[in-house]
Amino acid sequence: MTQACSDIIESLRHSSLVVITKNNVRNRQKSLKDRWHEVQDLFSGLSGFAWNESTKHFEVEAKV
Repeated sequence: MTQACSDIIESLRHSSLVVITKNNVRNRQKSLKDRWHEVQDLFSGLSGFAWNESTKHFEVEAKV
C-alpha cells in the first residue's frame, strides 16, 4: 500500500465520518482511473479539445 493510500485512510478514520479500508480506497482509485481513461479517449481524437495540466480542466477553442 502506498503512503498516499495510508494517509487517506488515516485521515478519514480521524474524521469519524466513515469506516474505510484500503480496499475501499483502491476500488475508488480504480474507478476514477477508468473514468479518466474514458474521458481521455473521448476527447483525444477531437481537434480543439485539450487538457490543461495547470488548471486540471479540459479546454476548448472558441471556434469549436
